[in-house]
Amino acid sequence: MKHLFTFLLVAISATSFAQGNLEFNEVKNLIFDTPTTSSSHYDFGTITVPAGKVLKIQSTSLFRNGPSDWYPMWGAGNYWVTIANQLVYAENSQSSRRADVFWLEEGTHYVSCYTNTSVYIKRVAVSAIEFNVVP
Repeated sequence: MKHLFTFLLVAISATSFAQGNLEFNEVKNLIFDTPTTSSSHYDFGTITVPAGKVLKIQSTSLFRNGPSDWYPMWGAGNYWVTIANQLVYAENSQSSRRADVFWLEEGTHYVSCYTNTSVYIKRVAVSAIEFNVVP
């Protein structure tokens, strides 16, 4: 009887804390243009992850408006990008840092950029993979 009770307790707790499996849904290449600007803070919009899905952020890039096309922000000053208040990209005159891959759960997440330079940031590009959470 003691072993049966222990087995049932373990089986019930294992099923109640299961998180589900991930199933590939689609690749998303998100472009955020024309930010709302407030001095050194740029709000680019939001990423909405639907219910029953998660988003794996693979990479993030910043662009400024150049003479004939969109130019990457390399060496343009000090700036950083956050998604859902997580630092995903940062650069200063000495180095740059891209965040490791990270996950967004369902809900709405803000995309923002901060800078202390006079270069106008025009675009943020985000590459991500969307997965279905399958019970």
